[in-house]
Amino acid sequence: MSRHSPPSASLKGDLTELLKEDILRSSHIGIEVRSLDRDEVLFSYNAGQRFIPASNVKLFTVAAGLEYLTPDFVYETKLMRHGVVESGVLKGDLLIVGSGDPTISGYFHDGNPTKVFEDWAEALKQSGIQAITGNIVIDSSFFRATPLGPGWSWDDEPFCYSAPNDAFSFNNNCIAVTVAPGNSAGDPVTVRIEPGPGDLVIVNNAKTGHREGMDDISIGKEPCTNTITISGGLPVDHPGYRVMVAMERPACYGGLIFKEILAQRGISLQGRIDCGHRGGVSGEAGETTVATYRSPRLSEIIKVVNKRSSNFAAEQLFLTIGKMQKGEGNQTASATAIKEYTERIGADAADLYIVDGSGLSRYNLVTPKVIVALLDHMARSRYFGVFYGSLAIAGTDGTLKKKMQSPPLQGNLRGKTGSMNHVRNLSGYVTTAGGERLAFAILINNFSTDPEIIQDIIERICLRLIKPVDSR
Repeated sequence: MSRHSPPSASLKGDLTELLKEDILRSSHIGIEVRSLDRDEVLFSYNAGQRFIPASNVKLFTVAAGLEYLTPDFVYETKLMRHGVVESGVLKGDLLIVGSGDPTISGYFHDGNPTKVFEDWAEALKQSGIQAITGNIVIDSSFFRATPLGPGWSWDDEPFCYSAPNDAFSFNNNCIAVTVAPGNSAGDPVTVRIEPGPGDLVIVNNAKTGHREGMDDISIGKEPCTNTITISGGLPVDHPGYRVMVAMERPACYGGLIFKEILAQRGISLQGRIDCGHRGGVSGEAGETTVATYRSPRLSEIIKVVNKRSSNFAAEQLFLTIGKMQKGEGNQTASATAIKEYTERIGADAADLYIVDGSGLSRYNLVTPKVIVALLDHMARSRYFGVFYGSLAIAGTDGTLKKKMQSPPLQGNLRGKTGSMNHVRNLSGYVTTAGGERLAFAILINNFSTDPEIIQDIIERICLRLIKPVDSR
């Protein structure tokens, strides 16, 4: 018998039978499974139909980013000064020039989101600057995109996973709000903001209740504002809640936090945060670079995109692709660049319609066939190692850490999840018991049952894929 036996009707029959379960009756299901070793489709079910991909879109964003930018690409964010320095006083402005960098955050600095600002403050001190008469001016003109992607839900707007993009971004453009009970019943609840508060406004109407009392705390954000209203109450013995909230005008927020860091380091600023410059202000005569922050390489950034499924990092990369390839950092240019990339790898671009880089929009549509075509291409790409390394490992890390925690899937399957209301998807790679490498896409939309049941079905499909080849 050859190392990889031809697929029999067994695999097709087993999976087809599984998909007939009553619980899936109203669901829209699409699957394609390809043997990378034999270059052969082993199973196809509605593989040419279109589905909402959710975060499976990130596979295209990351693959195109590696191709267009290379794994060694780094972002550069510059801190500049404009004006003269006399007796420790900068008579002029500080200028921050954004480049779309998503890494000025705790994700990349051992949990310290202000590390870059602290380094910049030290650079200013080393250059002899103790006071600034002007403003902190922020140039965000590298991107000219709408802050939120096309088709993003208003329901998602307050949450960190729906944070707006900006060419100068800080802390994933989010802020942590921690609410805990006061010392005694009747006291207001306590609220802590990290890092902050920036320009966040807190309206605290919530009270501390008696032990074992009702927990009906509500943390709400006014649409398109940085005003958070807290109502209801927490029992006095409650551990509290911590939520991540998306910030409006993120460049302004970052500038305000930088101003606070400067003050902590003894550097005063007389002016204000001037963050309204989407048209660009850098390049004027008399500017001097004080410090340049260089991000980790793209090969590290994409681990946050795929393993952690960071919508924010995906959107920043998506818009960077548009800027670098098309000269425009907006959603239309970026989507065009990724569609062109899909055509270049030999996939049918008609099978891909995307409007953002994260998959948060329900306007996105893809087929299982085009996902597997991408995975097949990447398996033969010079960048396969970094692409494969960016995917979550079943039962080990990322969005698959708490899924598929037992052999033979644990540590074997590498994939990208995709989840939103009534959507559960998984695409990636797995190796069979016989050593055959498979690429697969499993997309399930429009289900009406418990998402955990759908997740269990996806796991059962994956388990069937890795049975010994001679049982197919």
